[in-house]
Amino acid sequence: MYIELNLPSTPPMLAALPAVLVSYCLAVGRAMVGAVADYLGPLNTYALVFALSGVIQLSLWLTAKSYAQVVAFAVLYGLVAPGFLGLLPQIVVQLFGPTNLASNVGLLILFNGPGNMAGAPIGGAIFDASGRKTFKWMIVLNGTFQLAGALIAVWGESLGHL
Repeated sequence: MYIELNLPSTPPMLAALPAVLVSYCLAVGRAMVGAVADYLGPLNTYALVFALSGVIQLSLWLTAKSYAQVVAFAVLYGLVAPGFLGLLPQIVVQLFGPTNLASNVGLLILFNGPGNMAGAPIGGAIFDASGRKTFKWMIVLNGTFQLAGALIAVWGESLGHL
């Protein structure tokens, strides 16, 4: 829908390419994020992933005016954004130890539920409020939430060192 609205002359086959690239880069990105976590630590990488996700949305997606820019956003966002999920077991072990690992990771994923359930309706409401003409405010909100998540992660990590 984004391509149809912003780049209407794009052929249908090419309109699907950014979604395919995000999906492919997701697989590669999780491995890359894991490697970074081995070097920087899982909590530091978790905050970094959130911050980069927000920056990529606000700097690349929000300003995208051409198909090439949308593809660049899709690749970079796919490499970075989904990586936080693979870090959860490492973070749980670091904070709580390996005992009850599955239950603790399950609880963290459960607490993602409200945001996951509310995100799509809120995004749809914002898109509808724009007259279904722009994704600008939805992108701004998503990028801002990602940056806020990074700040909360850094704040939470700093509390652990007190």
